Amino acid sequence: MSFLTVHGLRKAFGPVVAVQDFSLEAERGEFISLLGPSGCGKTTVLRMIAGFERPTAGRVVIDGEDVTDLPTRARRIGMVFQSYALFPNLTVEGNIAFGLKVAGIGREAIATRVKEMLGLIGLQQLGGRYPMELSGGQQQRVALARAVAIRPRILLLDEPLSALDAKIRVSLREEVRGIQRELGITAIFVTHDQEEALALSHRVVVMSEGWVEQTGTPAEVYRTPRTPFVATFVGTANVLPCRIEAAAGKVVRYGAARLTAGQAVTGAVGEIVQFAVRPEAIGLQRFEGASNSLAAVVQDTRFLGPVVRLRVMLEGGLPAVVDVHGEGARDVPAAGAAVHLWFRPESLQVLDRHGHGARAAGSGPGGSSGP
Repeated sequence: MSFLTVHGLRKAFGPVVAVQDFSLEAERGEFISLLGPSGCGKTTVLRMIAGFERPTAGRVVIDGEDVTDLPTRARRIGMVFQSYALFPNLTVEGNIAFGLKVAGIGREAIATRVKEMLGLIGLQQLGGRYPMELSGGQQQRVALARAVAIRPRILLLDEPLSALDAKIRVSLREEVRGIQRELGITAIFVTHDQEEALALSHRVVVMSEGWVEQTGTPAEVYRTPRTPFVATFVGTANVLPCRIEAAAGKVVRYGAARLTAGQAVTGAVGEIVQFAVRPEAIGLQRFEGASNSLAAVVQDTRFLGPVVRLRVMLEGGLPAVVDVHGEGARDVPAAGAAVHLWFRPESLQVLDRHGHGARAAGSGPGGSSGP
């Protein structure tokens, strides 16, 4: 049995449905990210797991216990908020000790646990300071220590890094992952930042408009997106509408170009199906295994440090993006140049034409949900 089971969660605020049929199973010690744009329902899911919101339908089970109707304090949940939510009148030690005092733990045990937490977050010398005397990164470390000091069954993190600058975010996310791994806590992390989700997670749940679009490992979600939304939200992708040339075959057409997909495509001959190709999978010269080619005209180039990004126009007027890496980025075609784009069949990924590819089901560890 999974350590955390979320089944069929639905949440409506009057006529507005924020979450539709959300299901997920997580194992003990697993780190899962809920990824999606603002308003997609990810924080509402987190709040229902925490007990801050009551589901309109569905249930939440933690370690075999149905906690759907239990108050937050009875769920043994640790919560880290975006706003830190530290008590300004308490020191660092006082903030970390707060939940332990509420739980009725003895003074000596609290002192020992607080010392342990300060060591865990590397703030041993700052226990007597107040939140206003700390940097944003230090405050978030204290919030994390307070959440895990009570030894929760589940750690919930609601965009905890979004208020920090870029370098501190990268550093602190590694600390968060390290602490979670060291303590073996099951963690659910809410973010709209795809890089955070891919870097931190065992699995990623991509959400849109209250629905689960896809659940899978970071590699699965990035390399084999199931829907146009996942393809374009997680990274950058070129979405090509292609016409099926043969039933249950791999050959499709984009305009006059015949392309081979990495897998057989279901549907009627002549039907339009959408495919995704990542910019980094495309070359301007033919390379080993590349048998698909599309004619294009360069519109402009942008220097992005390790890559040069070309914006091109395909025949038929569809814009596309190509990323050129390494030495090839030193000599890219100028705007107006005619080019041919080359890519392997396995780089042409078929997308679920209906969208919301994982509406009906969540998946176990390591798997993707969807039809």
